[in-house]
Amino acid sequence: MRVKRYVARSIQEAISLVKADLGKDAVILHTKKVRRDGLLGLFGQSKVEVIAAVEHNTAKAQLAG
Repeated sequence: MRVKRYVARSIQEAISLVKADLGKDAVILHTKKVRRDGLLGLFGQSKVEVIAAVEHNTAKAQLAG
């Protein structure tokens, strides 16, 4: 199983990243809002963290076909 973490400005952007990287068979394991950047944690923008996974066999089949 291949597991990756993505951080994006919105959930839609994060899902697009997951599909582009892991394929349509990827499964989202966890989502949460996080704050990034800013001065000492202030003035930071809210972002979304998504953890997704895909089976190795599925990823290889998509690359081959």
